[in-house]
Amino acid sequence: MPPARKRLLAAFGAVALVAAGLWWVSDREPRMPSDPLAAVPDGATAVGWLDVGAVRGSPLWSKLVTDRGGEKGIDRIESQCGFDPLDQLRDLVVFVNGESPRSLEHVGFVGRGELDRSALSDCVRKVVGKEGGSVERVDIDGVPAIAGGKGSSRAAFVARDGVAVGSEQTVRGVLGVVRDDAASMSTDATLRRLWKHVAGGREVVVVAHVPERWRHALQRYVDERLGGSLGPLEAFGLGARVSDGLGLGVSLEMGSANHAKALVSALRRTVEHALDDPLLSLSAAGSALRAIETDVSGSEAVITVDLREGQVEELVELVQDRLARKDAPAGHDADKAPAPAPDEVVRRTPE
Repeated sequence: MPPARKRLLAAFGAVALVAAGLWWVSDREPRMPSDPLAAVPDGATAVGWLDVGAVRGSPLWSKLVTDRGGEKGIDRIESQCGFDPLDQLRDLVVFVNGESPRSLEHVGFVGRGELDRSALSDCVRKVVGKEGGSVERVDIDGVPAIAGGKGSSRAAFVARDGVAVGSEQTVRGVLGVVRDDAASMSTDATLRRLWKHVAGGREVVVVAHVPERWRHALQRYVDERLGGSLGPLEAFGLGARVSDGLGLGVSLEMGSANHAKALVSALRRTVEHALDDPLLSLSAAGSALRAIETDVSGSEAVITVDLREGQVEELVELVQDRLARKDAPAGHDADKAPAPAPDEVVRRTPE
């Protein structure tokens, strides 16, 4: 065999060995856990999750975000990068550490999906550079990551299908959970129970502990609005279905079963009193109020609402109209009743 052909075959063999090695390493690299709570380091105060595709494709997103120009930032990124990074995300987990977050250092993000790491990294550099900033490569516990030139935020690809964003401590915590070196929020019995109660069939889920110093202020506020002593709210879960109409499930963890019963009774009285107003009862708000169902499960007050798409559109239009009237300057023509015509005569209706 000629020497040139031998060298060529040796080169192909080396490439094949490297490719096989990379495949073996990537195949052994773990995937992100399917349970959102299992992707969050233990000790978080609140955890939220959303199905990115379902939310962005929902009528509510279109009405409240797209139609109001809320996707301009995403469009700008797409024009700079040549693709929409959110299209690569299957879902997004957001969590908060500490009881009184004062900056984004307390907030972490974990995105999951089939991620093009090279394209996403280049996109970040382009966008940050366009804004006059810079990024640099750093290392977090042996994992390559990128850091903002002036801030403390970090981003690192985690496992085969994840990306973690937050402070260095936050990203390190996510790495520890994925590697099974640290406990996750799936060990939190309260949030686990609430998640199970509100997540089924819903595309947006939030569960949270209510910080001790917030409980009394929240209790006073609720007591003033609903009447009576209803007890402290210790934790809550909320799940929303947005792809088809609007379905809400809320579970409020009260201090005891008696407190949960008192809250449900107060909510029912409040709804009944509101529906006594004929104008409200006949409006989209009245339709939404009649769709509210309440129940008690142990120390949890359970609230569910299920609205059809048409009901949601009417309710959104009603809220937007109220907000527009509130924001209109005093004396604006839209707030004035039309002046009567000169020859208009008001007569009593014959009995």
